[in-house]
Amino acid sequence: MARQSVRISQIVLTLGPGAILETRDGPGIILREGLNLPPRLSLEDLDLSSPEMQALLGAIFPDCQDVRIFQIPSSLLTEGRAWRIRRFPEWSLCVEHSILYSRQCPRCGQRARHEAIRFVLACPAGHLDDVDWDRLVHGQDPPHTSPWYRWESRGSSLADIRIRCPQCKASVSLGWAYGQPWPCTGRFPEREGPEESPRRPGCSIPARIVQRQASNLRVPEVISLFTIPPPFTELHQLLIQKVDPTTLRLVLDNAGNLIRQQLEIALDDLVRRGRMRPSEKDRILSCPNDEITRAIRDVIGYQPPTRLRELLDQELRAFLRGASEGIPPLRAPRPRSDILLEIRPSEVCDLQHFPFRIVPVRRLQVITAQIGYRRMVGDLTSGMAAADLVDVSIRDEHGRRWFPGFKSAGEGLFIMLGDPDAGGWHPSPDGEASQRWRQVREAVMGNAASGEPYPAHLFRDERRLELHPAFVAWHTLSHLLIRVLALDSGYTAPSIRERVYLEEGPDGRVRGGILLYAASRGGDGSLGGLLALARTFDRILERAAEMVRICSADPLCGEHAFRSGQVVGAACHACCLISETSCEHRNFWLDRRVLRETGWL
Repeated sequence: MARQSVRISQIVLTLGPGAILETRDGPGIILREGLNLPPRLSLEDLDLSSPEMQALLGAIFPDCQDVRIFQIPSSLLTEGRAWRIRRFPEWSLCVEHSILYSRQCPRCGQRARHEAIRFVLACPAGHLDDVDWDRLVHGQDPPHTSPWYRWESRGSSLADIRIRCPQCKASVSLGWAYGQPWPCTGRFPEREGPEESPRRPGCSIPARIVQRQASNLRVPEVISLFTIPPPFTELHQLLIQKVDPTTLRLVLDNAGNLIRQQLEIALDDLVRRGRMRPSEKDRILSCPNDEITRAIRDVIGYQPPTRLRELLDQELRAFLRGASEGIPPLRAPRPRSDILLEIRPSEVCDLQHFPFRIVPVRRLQVITAQIGYRRMVGDLTSGMAAADLVDVSIRDEHGRRWFPGFKSAGEGLFIMLGDPDAGGWHPSPDGEASQRWRQVREAVMGNAASGEPYPAHLFRDERRLELHPAFVAWHTLSHLLIRVLALDSGYTAPSIRERVYLEEGPDGRVRGGILLYAASRGGDGSLGGLLALARTFDRILERAAEMVRICSADPLCGEHAFRSGQVVGAACHACCLISETSCEHRNFWLDRRVLRETGWL
């Protein structure tokens, strides 16, 4: 197969093992064990795992003791040498003679213009294979097989296409076959070698014919985490990742002061055992003693959260605290080590016409990893509910599982309600549309044991906060702001990503916020562009308010009422939906009517 250049973010956000990649020589599937590293590199050299990410992945995959993230070198991706692929699908169409064939066209060999067939067979368990054209044309027990079929097209729709056997003249309409369930072969082509014969163990779940470029054929499961306090500098990260807590305690005396000679001995031992690079040791020792002492005190005993919801709550509280205290804290000396998250309270903006506070995040570090994918074949109830998470990790000789990811630095704007000194709490939205969401959430949580209209993997945890009307309001506002930034301020919508936060209080109040950030390599807004918008955010919110009130698809869009089993209320492509890579929630949990009921805009 031809080499194909892709970006690091593409491998994690849209591609990866099991994805069909279009190359100059035709489509091919990226192999799970196809990482093609040069001899001088190993997965350990590419490790970018953070304690929080490792703890979270360990909770998601309890069968593995050691779960890590690796980042592919950009040089390999640019040269198209990072991943091996195998040809898929194997059937092609001869455009000149209208013949569907598996090896070569019987009329012209390989001389004419050929195109790989755009239809494949997939099931919600993650299996993928070529369409069984013999079974499709001849039925369950084909009397014979054929290496090629006639492709008879009399129009532009699938119903106008017939597949005809050249031997017995049996035929079938592709439009009819497209809507039928078919036996699944149980094949994972990405787990086969480049030239290996297909393995088809079978599967009990019905499969469907899907176009190979359909967005639901492979939906990546991606996790993104920010570097937040206590490990908010590079020094904190190195101490947590490279030095065990017992060793850190031994380099402090009884008064809690640093014994520098003891630290140097401990770091030299780690370098000698291959647990630390000399450059990492030098970066630690280049910091002043008092800064190293403070960092050791911060990280000793630090236990990262093991659940995504706990991590998100930790991030929310860090941003709320940073709006008033700053990150690094104003009362502490500024560290010499590189700061990975920075908020300056002097730059926080209180708006004149809206109840929001805009908190510029000058620096942030994001680690994004793909933990698998789902083939959501079918409608919401059958396809998404049955879609299994397919593992994309690579196992090394020590039994560790490695997931593809990337680390990026950027900037953002945190948007919140209420006074940060009062904890950022605000009332929950109330109204007809909000009550609909609230009732569905209560019904879902009450019937969780006996089944619910939504698959569990659509939510972050068992509390189903995504169905809370306050979450819907924040999420809808996030999408509208991203669209306004694309239309009004010159950003491309996919260059800005979102993070929606919500925490419930014991008295019915909630606190939440949204972080809009640009952190992709080469993306727009990574050089101060987002920060510059903080003081003129009134104008951006005014445009968002117009989009809340009026959609070009009204009255159909605005009159749509949310009900159980649906994922959006009054929201459509004309007003709220954005790029899938920008939204963490697949464009679900949106409703303009709920946002209107808050009175925020």
